[in-house]
Amino acid sequence: PADLVTIFEGAFFSCTRLASIDFPADLLLIGEGAFSPCTTLVGVALPTNLTFIGSAAFANCGRFASLSLPASLDYIGSSAFTGCNNLTSIAIPSGLTTIESYVFENCTRLAKVEIPASISRIDYNAFAGCSNLTRMYFAGSPPSLIWYGFAASRATIYYLPSHADRWPSTYDGRPTLCWNPVVDNMSAPSSTTPFSFSTGSRSGVRA
Repeated sequence: PADLVTIFEGAFFSCTRLASIDFPADLLLIGEGAFSPCTTLVGVALPTNLTFIGSAAFANCGRFASLSLPASLDYIGSSAFTGCNNLTSIAIPSGLTTIESYVFENCTRLAKVEIPASISRIDYNAFAGCSNLTRMYFAGSPPSLIWYGFAASRATIYYLPSHADRWPSTYDGRPTLCWNPVVDNMSAPSSTTPFSFSTGSRSGVRA
């Protein structure tokens, strides 16, 4: 219903034939284990005002292929998306300061993660078992690590030139490289076409 602001813990736990959800625009909180394990759920559009996702809220939603985390989020609980092994990429919103333990554990198709500068801590095993994770882009300084964050991943860590003096040559056992965006395919504006450009990258170039 449109006036709902909270979905409490376990509300739709083990609804294994639940295939889709339409969330109300003003939803603020999704509780612990609310949709775990809704194994038929393909994806959801999280509302733009959502601030809280509880622990294991979408754990083991194995067909969960699409996920856009809203900028309003200020907390994602541990194991919130563990076992969502159809996810391929994640952009962490800048309202978060911590990536909790096991939050994306065993997301085995996850290949790319974007980490904003607001993240100051990554808890243990946050990306453990992400066997296809090859690229992690950090917008800020290295977050403090609580135990192993990337166990069994093959990720290379990319950071921006402005933070090059803060990054060591390895981070949690993974190699680090400076990511230098370069502008290419620039087009001049006209009466019908706005100015535009696309970016590539020069991986492995240290500032």
